Amino acid sequence: MNNSTDFKPLLPSPLQEVKFQYRDQLCKLYIKRDDLIHFFTGGNKWRKLMGHPIFKEQQKSVSVLSTGGNYSNLVFALCWICNLYNYPLTILSPETYKDTYMMAWAKKLGVQFIALNRTQLRAIRNGMQNPLGFVPDGKDVVWIPEGGSGPWSEEGISLMIEEIQDFFGNESATILTAAGTGISSFFTLKNLPYVWQLGVFPAIKSKSFNRFLSTELEKHQQSSSQWMLISQDDDEGIGSVTDGLIDFLVGVYDQTGVLLDPFYNGKALYYFWKNGGLEDSGKKVILIHSGGNQAWYGLSLKYPLDQRIQLLAEVFVSEFKRLSPEIYT
Repeated sequence: MNNSTDFKPLLPSPLQEVKFQYRDQLCKLYIKRDDLIHFFTGGNKWRKLMGHPIFKEQQKSVSVLSTGGNYSNLVFALCWICNLYNYPLTILSPETYKDTYMMAWAKKLGVQFIALNRTQLRAIRNGMQNPLGFVPDGKDVVWIPEGGSGPWSEEGISLMIEEIQDFFGNESATILTAAGTGISSFFTLKNLPYVWQLGVFPAIKSKSFNRFLSTELEKHQQSSSQWMLISQDDDEGIGSVTDGLIDFLVGVYDQTGVLLDPFYNGKALYYFWKNGGLEDSGKKVILIHSGGNQAWYGLSLKYPLDQRIQLLAEVFVSEFKRLSPEIYT
C-alpha cells in the first residue's frame, strides 16, 4: 500500500447538476459528490476524520479501535486509511458466523475483528461500557466512535460548506443530508449560510432519535426556519428498503450515472421527493452524497432474486475489483 504522503483526496469534491424523470416529474438538483473524494475513504468519512489529530498530524506508535456493522461506511474507510497511515486497527463488530466480503478484504489489510453481541455493542453506544476494556492493552489506543464523528469533524464539514458556497455564492439553497449519529447535520447547520436551509433525513427509525436530532439542531440553528426533518413515511430504518425506493434509485442511476446508497443519501433524496420537495424546479437543492455504496453488496446477498438490486450492487463490486484486484475476495 502507498505511503500516506501519496494520498491525494479529491478536494474540493465535484458539485454535479443532474436531471432525471420519475413518474412524469422532471427532477433537478445538484449532488455534492463526496463519494468521489476517494473510493476507499467512505465518502463523508474523510470529511469527518481529516481533522482528527492522528490523521492530521500523523502521530507515531498508536493503534486505532473503532466499531461498526460489517458493511459500515466507517469500517470501510478506516480499514483503508489506517493501513495507509500504518496504524494497527481493531474493529468491535457484530457477531457473525461468516466473514462478509469486506471483513475478508480488511483482514488482508491486517485489521483485527472482535465479535461482540448486541448487548455489548449497545452498552458501548450508550456510554455504559468502555470499549478499551475489550482490547488486552489499552496503551496508545485511539478510540474512534461509531460514525467516526467528534469535535474534529467540524473542520471537514465546514470545508464542504465553503466549497458549496464558493459555487453558489449567497443564493438561497436547500442542503439535503441523512443522519446516522447526527454529528454531520449539526456541524452542517452550524456552518450554514443564513439564507440556506437544511433538510435532514433520520436514518434511524425511532421517535427518541428524532427528538434527539430536533433538540441538537435547535442548539446549532440561526433561526427555527433554517432546518427541517424529512418525513420517513413508510421507511423502517437502516437495513430496510421498499420497492418504491429501489425503483427510484434505479431510475436515478440509469438517467444520471450516479449511484446513491440505499440507506442514507438515497433515502434522503427519495423521501424529500416523495414529500414534494423537488416540485419547485426553480429551487436550488443540493444532496450531499456521503458514500456508502458498499451497502448494495449486502442487499444483493439478502435479496438474490431482485435483479434491480443485483444491478446496482455490481456497479460497486466492479469498481472495487478494478481498484483493488490483489486483495478482492
